[in-house]
Amino acid sequence: MFDWGLKEAITQLAEIRTRNGIHSGSALNILASDADLYMAMIDGKILTKLGSRYDVGISSFQLPRRCLWQ
Repeated sequence: MFDWGLKEAITQLAEIRTRNGIHSGSALNILASDADLYMAMIDGKILTKLGSRYDVGISSFQLPRRCLWQ
């Protein structure tokens, strides 16, 4: 078994998923899909962003490489 120091982050994501009723059949609205940016809204409850691009057009503050809003 590998432990890359991600247990806490994965646990937090699983808790957010459970708390918001997100499941394999949840609606996924892909907002951006580029080489340096992936953003999606899940069930209209969770906004997720992956990738190195910081300018995503939603705010002037800088975003980390991975983030999740509920």
